[in-house]
Amino acid sequence: MNLKRKGFTLIELIIVTVMIFVMSGFMAKLWSGMEHMSASVRHNMAFTFQSRNILSHLRDDIRRSVKVSRTENSLLLLTQKIDDGRVQQVAYRMDGKELVRDVIRGGDVVQSVKTASMKDLFLEVSFLKEGMIRLEVRRRAGSRPLERKNHSLAAYVHPVGGIR
Repeated sequence: MNLKRKGFTLIELIIVTVMIFVMSGFMAKLWSGMEHMSASVRHNMAFTFQSRNILSHLRDDIRRSVKVSRTENSLLLLTQKIDDGRVQQVAYRMDGKELVRDVIRGGDVVQSVKTASMKDLFLEVSFLKEGMIRLEVRRRAGSRPLERKNHSLAAYVHPVGGIR
């Protein structure tokens, strides 16, 4: 008697099913890791973009300044000459968790603009030798624990008139 097999045995079906489950488990773990990495990259990109934007605004204002100082109420107080020869002051200060840029002419604030949200960020301004100013934007500690991330961005700026 010659019997021909016309299908799979139960053992073969079980082995294939187990292999599919194992491979889907690996794929789920891989997908989860890629989702986490994607979120981390998005967060780093947002930090980098926001930090560069803040540093760019500060650097441009400092370079246009003839005098740079610090007061009790502001991170930076910049004295600038405007086109018509008048002098204006630009003050950067914190208002809660917002970085605010005030333009002051004749002792009055004529423009106040919220430059950036500093919710998870910290801005450090250091006055160095030879008139250099170091600006650093850092993430606040504990904003996202155990994550690979950019921690800070820094820029060095030299004002036209120097520091006084």
